[in-house]
Amino acid sequence: MTNSTGLDSSERYFTLARVYTKILIGACVVLSVIHLINIWYVIPSHCLRSMHLGLLFPIVYLKANENTTGLEFFVKALKSFVGVGACVYYGVFFDDLVMRAVAPTPVDILVGVLLILVLIDAAMRTVGFGMAAVTVTFLAYVLFGQHLPGELGHYGYSFSRILGHLFISSNGIFGSMLQMSATYIALFTILGGFLESCGASDAFINIALKLTGKLQGGPALAAVIASCLFGMVNGSAVVNVITTGTFTIPLMKGIGIAPYVAGAVEAAASTGGQLMPPVMGAGAFVMSDITGVPYATIVIRAIIPALVYFIGVLAGVTLYVKRDNVPAVDPAIIPSTSEMMKGLYLLLPIVVVFVLIIGKFSPMYSAFYGIATAALLILLNERKALPTMFQKLSAALIGGSLNLSSVAMGLACAGLIIGSITLTGLGSKFVSLVLSLSGGYPIIALTFVAIAVLILGMGLPTSAAYVITATMAVPALLNMGFELIACHLFVFYFAVIAPVTPPVAIAAYAGAGIANADPTKTGYTAFIFALPAFLMPFMFIYNPLLLSNGNLLEILWAATTAVVGAVCLAGATQGFLLTKVNKVYRVVLILGALCLLKPGIYTDLTGVVIFLTVSYITKKTMVPDACH
Repeated sequence: MTNSTGLDSSERYFTLARVYTKILIGACVVLSVIHLINIWYVIPSHCLRSMHLGLLFPIVYLKANENTTGLEFFVKALKSFVGVGACVYYGVFFDDLVMRAVAPTPVDILVGVLLILVLIDAAMRTVGFGMAAVTVTFLAYVLFGQHLPGELGHYGYSFSRILGHLFISSNGIFGSMLQMSATYIALFTILGGFLESCGASDAFINIALKLTGKLQGGPALAAVIASCLFGMVNGSAVVNVITTGTFTIPLMKGIGIAPYVAGAVEAAASTGGQLMPPVMGAGAFVMSDITGVPYATIVIRAIIPALVYFIGVLAGVTLYVKRDNVPAVDPAIIPSTSEMMKGLYLLLPIVVVFVLIIGKFSPMYSAFYGIATAALLILLNERKALPTMFQKLSAALIGGSLNLSSVAMGLACAGLIIGSITLTGLGSKFVSLVLSLSGGYPIIALTFVAIAVLILGMGLPTSAAYVITATMAVPALLNMGFELIACHLFVFYFAVIAPVTPPVAIAAYAGAGIANADPTKTGYTAFIFALPAFLMPFMFIYNPLLLSNGNLLEILWAATTAVVGAVCLAGATQGFLLTKVNKVYRVVLILGALCLLKPGIYTDLTGVVIFLTVSYITKKTMVPDACH
């Protein structure tokens, strides 16, 4: 069937797809360039936020259109137009909107409603159903919470006041959450795109393979190291799994590691990358912005817990490969020293970021110079092939914007949630509820907060889950006498590890997809490998020494006992120490780990003695074959 243009329907859709692809590429490039320009020519805050969110709508709706029909094209284009139009309206009429935030006009209300609807739909497409469901739940509370009994209810608010608060004020969509997305997070997401384009992710893998290739189960250990290095900059567990796991998971399977274990190892390591300073997946910058604590202080406080986590994961992987007698990798796969050295210069962007941050440069300038360094590496590497050079540069800009879309949409919805909390006073009610249910026992309150973060984090981006929960929960923990940074790191850690928390475990699902394994089995196995991260927040919130708060000898002792506790957990979960251990010794090792959980010289010594005793007993029961 043809029309007056002479094209049949399939040709029209193909042509339309190409047009939309060009629009998508253009939006990605423009968005990245705007954020880079903002470093040197500061764009007014309301303009930056409106452009940031507005350009993301065509990126969200126009990508992956190859198999859609003409009607679907039209619907997506319409939603994109509505989102862009609402953001333009906010940016152009900002001064007038601020003056009538308490009493918005019917046009303001209509634009606000349309923006909220299309934002929730876009978040569902990028972040998932969980983000949309949580947002709708909080909006429903604002609209109908006055009908709830007791302290959970509120006094009720007019529809115009609700829309003014959520759409116009600095507490809603265009509030601090979107500002963070448009500044720190955007630049580090773009940096991740440049690192991938210049080949830094391959350099991470080569370095990790060179360090571990000759060891038993080397690819599994390499996966942990490479994912740690790439994940601290990337900021997304799923993207990290896909980027590094595409190479490491087949290598692990190739030496006999079960597919579900390969996917689990990659998921646990990729998720933990956001815990590792100096970048922490931009989490350190968000935390600094919220708390007012200098970035350098947060980084120093986070070092020991992050190292203990990865030592725990490495211990679990090492004991697994020893237990199952997994062989070493084929030597032909291990890069030579010269090959590895050739790739070391690709790590220069991260070195630049680290040095500048330590040198008191702002995170935005540090990220910019990291991006500039990565761009320079692309120019130098491809100076003799201009088409390839431009292809890699554009791929970096496009990749950064595509990765940013899910984070930004999640944070825009988080703005709606925080607006709902601030309008209704739900935060103070949550504090009262936690204090009441815990009966004044801090460990119970901490457990409630951890569960709340994990539930939110299963469906929300890390930054959104952290910010939302911190807004409500940190005041309750502060009331119990805990330190500010410890409280925020406690919440942040559980937000980070939510992607490997069953039953959802979205990072493990990504790993399972690459490994062609059972997602549920992969998820529970990733949870086991990541178990040190679930105990570490309880350890450091009770023991400030683990946050490098004390004299050097005390800090070193606390770090050592924490590492021993992580190894105890690894031995208990894997059923192996120097040789296989029975169920009784596994329980004993768990008890040792719990002793090391509680700060104090007697509990620490008890835990260390338990670990050494079980190690000695298992060594005595070893047979020669058990060593090989």
